[in-house]
Amino acid sequence: MKRLLAAFALFAVFGGALAQNAGTVSNHAFAIGKGPGVTGYTSLLCGSGQIAIGSATDPVCRTISGDGAISAAGVLSLANVNANVGSFGSTTQCVAFTVNAKGLITAASAATCTPVVPIGSVTGLGTGIASALTLNVNSAGAPILFNGNAGTPSAIVLTNATNIPAAQLTGLTLAANEPAHTGDMTNTAGSLATSVLKTGGVNFGTYATATQGQLPGVTSNTAASAGNIGEIVSATLSGASPISLTSGVAANVTSIPLTAGEWDVSISAFFSTAATTNVTYLYASSSSTSLTLSSVPGQYNQALFGYVPGAGVATVNSNPYRFSLAAPGTAYLVAQSAFTVSTLTVFGYIRATRVH
Repeated sequence: MKRLLAAFALFAVFGGALAQNAGTVSNHAFAIGKGPGVTGYTSLLCGSGQIAIGSATDPVCRTISGDGAISAAGVLSLANVNANVGSFGSTTQCVAFTVNAKGLITAASAATCTPVVPIGSVTGLGTGIASALTLNVNSAGAPILFNGNAGTPSAIVLTNATNIPAAQLTGLTLAANEPAHTGDMTNTAGSLATSVLKTGGVNFGTYATATQGQLPGVTSNTAASAGNIGEIVSATLSGASPISLTSGVAANVTSIPLTAGEWDVSISAFFSTAATTNVTYLYASSSSTSLTLSSVPGQYNQALFGYVPGAGVATVNSNPYRFSLAAPGTAYLVAQSAFTVSTLTVFGYIRATRVH
């Protein structure tokens, strides 16, 4: 009985110390106890989106600020620090961005990449490549671009160059070890300059020397190609298919087309008579006009008969005559005869040689 009374006495002392007396607390507020032996309570009522923060005394309500915010529903949102949002960078564009002290990206952009590493710092390019890439295009030692200008390099050696148009080769100069040449392409000894144009283009490795006034020719049966001096154009009407003449009327025996230039044209006409043909004259000439005999001495020739020669062939030739053509034209072999009684036919040959 004594022990039970002692327990009640102990509860009365300490139980009263832990309990708080009733006080006023605001609706929906946090209750803040004042601790043992302090009468009453206080309360802390936070606004929407606030949280209670401990302090040295009673807790206080604070609104989240800085790089984030919290809603009344408890959702934490980070503040926007970069208005330029999206994807940046590609195979040709580099990304630039700004980072603040908190590790947040505050700006981002992309631009075309421009290498800034000196080419000399790149290794593995091969002998001479690194040096060549540091030079400006068209300068000596720089790379030559496809379809580009070779510029003024110190030397270009062509070991297997083909299909180079001669008209595109300008500004050629002779090697330093060749003899001096004057403006008329002859050297001081009076011989032709050693750089010679040959059939098919410019010969870079073979040289020829000729006495002044002499031009070296080919030593084979190679004919001059079209457009070159020595080019020959010819046409023949054979005796197997002669043309028949009408007395006193000029006729075209055959003809050749000529390009612009200087040509020497010569002809040979062969007049075939029947046994009883009575011939007065035979004419033949080269001519630049169809069905028209030339009256220029040297361009035409004639044979006078005035009798019956009998069946046979008479030949009329003319010396080479100069055709100067500013534009393409035609050279004709024209023949004419005056005759009676029987028939007269003609066949022949015309030839032109380019001389300039």
